[in-house]
Amino acid sequence: MFRYRQGRSALVLLVACAGVFACSSDEGPGSGAQGGGGSTSASTGSPSSASTGSGGAAPSTTTGTGGNGGSGGSGGSSGNDKTGDCTSVNDKPVIVVNKDGSGTFTSVQAALNSVSKSNKTQTIIRIAPGSYAEKLLVDRPFVTLCGEVGKEKNTILTYNDSASTPNGNGGTLGTTGSASVNISASDVSAENITFQNSTGPGIQAVALLVTGSRVQFPNSRFMGYQDTLYVKGGTQYFRDCFIAGSVDFIFGGATAVFDNCTTHNAAGGTAIVAPSTDQAVPYGIVFLGGSATADPAVETGSVALGRNWKA
Repeated sequence: MFRYRQGRSALVLLVACAGVFACSSDEGPGSGAQGGGGSTSASTGSPSSASTGSGGAAPSTTTGTGGNGGSGGSGGSSGNDKTGDCTSVNDKPVIVVNKDGSGTFTSVQAALNSVSKSNKTQTIIRIAPGSYAEKLLVDRPFVTLCGEVGKEKNTILTYNDSASTPNGNGGTLGTTGSASVNISASDVSAENITFQNSTGPGIQAVALLVTGSRVQFPNSRFMGYQDTLYVKGGTQYFRDCFIAGSVDFIFGGATAVFDNCTTHNAAGGTAIVAPSTDQAVPYGIVFLGGSATADPAVETGSVALGRNWKA
């Protein structure tokens, strides 16, 4: 297990593929046996690829919820506070989702669909604790999926499609199509939420696919096995998050910053991350502090921090 406890600017761990062309395939990085193994063992505690240079500043990911710096703003957070409490925001439009019928909607997708696709006003969608089995598309900008502080383990957005699930046209959904939640819009925040794909180990199944820019995830959880979190494109900021999986469970071509997050190998695999960063993009998957843990059944030293996906 490796563990980093330096401050925000003290350690930047960059994992990116040195490609000579755009990585554009729709499919995931395949099984952990494909590609070269990562050069850094998650068990050594001294990653050879760690950079302690000046890359400590995360990309700007300020959203309508107040952003990640400065004085905070509505529903956001200031400085290095653990998380903003989006449930306390009262000066923005609020939509309440509760399965018991006491809210505006019982369905998260119905709540999202009630927001205009051209929305420019930060809108808070408060989601009561519960398990919401919906295949979700978040294509409306300036929305906050807002779970209750401390209830993120009980506020679950889940589905069970996998890459091999039939698509109804004689083929399969593939990696991209398997996502339980797809965030294609920009300027989106999801706080105190669990994103889950309930498909078991041994098959590609995405919990969250995100391509939007300036998308932030304070205090959220991402649960699955192979290909849990697909940061396919855009720019994202994850703070105080927990990501569980087995094979390549954080992957894609986005610039994605993981600030004080925990990765957890729920089962064995070749690598934790498999970036496909285009050569022209300065930063790919970036870790600022945080830690990596593993289930006791995972053999010590068997999992690399990262391996390149594609050239």
